[in-house]
Amino acid sequence: DFDHTFNLIGYDVRSRQVKPGATVEVITYWRITSITNKELVLFTHVLSGQPDRPVLAQQDALDVPSWYWIPGDAFAQVHRFVIPPTAAPGDYPLEVGAYTLRDQQRVMVYDEAGDPIGDYILIGSITVVP
Repeated sequence: DFDHTFNLIGYDVRSRQVKPGATVEVITYWRITSITNKELVLFTHVLSGQPDRPVLAQQDALDVPSWYWIPGDAFAQVHRFVIPPTAAPGDYPLEVGAYTLRDQQRVMVYDEAGDPIGDYILIGSITVVP
């Protein structure tokens, strides 16, 4: 439950194993639960594990503008991004979330009981291979 407005209902990581310099494709599936007046952006990040540069690769986009959302509708968002050619081999977590375009503030995520659990969800990982 993202901001009591939309839910993540599934995802597909099309490129679970990649070489440095390759493109990763992640498709997330969403269902609208209420109308919003916020202009939202979805993000998919590959996390590096490095505190000085926590995001290894990313794409932020929303191809279905939130002002068109109608409760009950569903949509798929495709994010594509390139793993840097200098990326070391290893496993890297994937996170998804949303933020408001106006102030760049991430929206809160809630669990099934309605309790806040953070501002992103981990959806698995990718493996960079030599």
